[in-house]
Amino acid sequence: MYGSEFKPKEGVILLSGTFKTQNLVNLLNTDTSHVEHPYQSGVIHEWMSPYRNRKAFAAFYSDGLIVLGSSEAYVQESLDVLDGSGANIAAGLALQTLPAVPAGAIFVAAAVEFSQLPEIQPKSAMLSQMDEISVVMGESGSNVYLDLGMAAQSAEVAEQSQQFIYGMLAFAEMNRQNMPLVADLAQAVLVDKNDRILKISLEGTTDDIYSLLKKMREHKKEMADQADQVQAQAK
Repeated sequence: MYGSEFKPKEGVILLSGTFKTQNLVNLLNTDTSHVEHPYQSGVIHEWMSPYRNRKAFAAFYSDGLIVLGSSEAYVQESLDVLDGSGANIAAGLALQTLPAVPAGAIFVAAAVEFSQLPEIQPKSAMLSQMDEISVVMGESGSNVYLDLGMAAQSAEVAEQSQQFIYGMLAFAEMNRQNMPLVADLAQAVLVDKNDRILKISLEGTTDDIYSLLKKMREHKKEMADQADQVQAQAK
């Protein structure tokens, strides 16, 4: 799943599997809203989705791959990338500096021109100065790992970001008495910098990660309850 723009409900999904393409086309033909748009040597299908009450677009790239998008233009871009005629982020700096996606990966994400996204600025000063970012999450035995790669706008920004991360890790250690699990995980974080490329790696047991997420959720609920109490007392 990906998109060339940072917009809600917009993007492309690549579905890989064993499909009987003609059966799917026959099913679409039963929909009165179905329209076929010739593109390159194939066809882009358009129909009104009854579940989302909006148009949907798809192309059967092969019997094993379906390109499903929120717009005809998105599907066209994807077909161009698959054919090798369209631009893609495979040659992006952050992606080149990350190791090959390891076995057990269950989530892979990447974004280029990250600092140009209006949704990022000014919410995060550090992220707003990153040109590219890549994330890989997965399982290795009983452990869960997270590999994050970022390409800063300059080597100076990368250095500042590295120091900021070190500060956050130190704060976690200082707060060990209150949140020992967070401190243990912080100790497992590895940070590496090469020029303007920053790499952050974390690995921990599945139980520890689950416990941390559970405690974070409980803490968020406690904070929300406290805010509600303060608001109620103010009335």
